Amino acid sequence: MTNITEYVARIVDTSSCNTNAFGNAAHVTDDCEVIAWHVTDNPENVIEQIRLGNCTKIDRDTDFGPGIYVSAIPQIWVCRFRGKWDFLGALSKSELLALCLYILKQLAEERRTHYISQSEYEYAVQDVKYVATQKLPPTVLLRLSDQPYNIRFWQEDHLKKAGLNIRSKSPTTVRMQISGKFAEMRSAHYVPTIIIDYLKYIGISGAFVKSSFSNEAQMAIWDCSAIVGTKIERISVA
Repeated sequence: MTNITEYVARIVDTSSCNTNAFGNAAHVTDDCEVIAWHVTDNPENVIEQIRLGNCTKIDRDTDFGPGIYVSAIPQIWVCRFRGKWDFLGALSKSELLALCLYILKQLAEERRTHYISQSEYEYAVQDVKYVATQKLPPTVLLRLSDQPYNIRFWQEDHLKKAGLNIRSKSPTTVRMQISGKFAEMRSAHYVPTIIIDYLKYIGISGAFVKSSFSNEAQMAIWDCSAIVGTKIERISVA
């Protein structure tokens, strides 16, 4: 039989007004309100799904099972905002070539300053050239926005430098006020479904994990009734 304490450290009630209770998974204000943000490209739909009680339909394939995932530091979750890549599929051949040439220049500069290794440089250059010649799809470029390259080529200033008059979608957050009981998990990895199902069965509104060496702070909300207020806010993409 699965031992729940292997996965759950404790149950935290938002009414406790403990400012350190949730770490960076949620923010506790001086007025004891618990606030967190969800990153999305369709905030109106998120709010409507919350109203309908469909929180488990928002983020499906995630660490603590289906739910709506939030954090007190939404900037680190911009990776979940997929709308910023939509422009790639609409690029003409000449626009795609211009973007690839710009990325190649960025890679050359990163190699010149030793930001990336020679092997990382060669591997990336090969992929970009394959995309430019349409041997690989433009979505291959997405990995260059992450470690070790961190080329934010979807941002408007980068697109302008590439000679492209294109504006990619910007992420938005839904600010949420939360109330309920939440399970602090020991890790966000390999949590059995039976544990999640049991927590829901005993009336737990969601689960969270604090920042650590192996975990990014996040909270999953399963029960929409735990969300007592929402507000759409813009977020800057780092």
